[in-house]
Amino acid sequence: MAKRAISAITILSSLLVMFLAMAAFALSYSALRSLAGDNGIPSNLTWLWPLTIDGFILAAALSILRGSLLGDKVRWQWGLLAAVTTLSIGFNIAHAPSTLLARMIAAVPPAALFLALELLTGQLKSDIGRGGVIQSLAEAEQQLTQRRAELDKLTARIARAERQAELAEVSSLGNLAADDGPQGDALALANVARQAHADNVLDSLLSFYADNPRATQTEAARVVSRSRQWVSSKLAELETEGAVSRNGNGVEVLTL
Repeated sequence: MAKRAISAITILSSLLVMFLAMAAFALSYSALRSLAGDNGIPSNLTWLWPLTIDGFILAAALSILRGSLLGDKVRWQWGLLAAVTTLSIGFNIAHAPSTLLARMIAAVPPAALFLALELLTGQLKSDIGRGGVIQSLAEAEQQLTQRRAELDKLTARIARAERQAELAEVSSLGNLAADDGPQGDALALANVARQAHADNVLDSLLSFYADNPRATQTEAARVVSRSRQWVSSKLAELETEGAVSRNGNGVEVLTL
């Protein structure tokens, strides 16, 4: 609701500023054209004279807007804009009757044109800048989503590789169990070694969380050289067995 209200106000404000700029231009145009006709410019060319003055004000304002958006220095454009605006005010005053009020009235249109264009360029610059920020945030969010998807795929590959390695190890041990003699002893030793390694990994996981209860599962997985899914599964098993407790303080190790 607030965004719609802001958008409506922005559009209304821009339209109003444009109307004021057009009104100021029309008033100044009339005075400058009349002045040109009174001072030797052919009647069929008098319409060009106001455009060379007030039209230049518009061109300078657009140049300032472009330079500001690109991050360039616009001091000389501001100087030109101020000079031509002063020139337009002077010509409008010269065309007016020689009373103070008439001259003040004549000075208003070019000054109003200058201020209206400044308001309009400021609004455009603000809108364009805000649009650029929104677009950058959208692109950053899209990139973050892609990185998360890539990380999930990589984690899934690691989990599959671990399962395949475990299946290969079980298959190898099964082949040894089918034989007699010393190979049977090798099977027993392999089972003992495998269980000892699993116990060591589990002890490492518990020790890590005992020292770092607020650590993430990804950090724990790196320490014990396992996948995040494995850590998550083991924590669930340990919590069921009462070995750990997960609460607002992280992972609390109850037994070591």
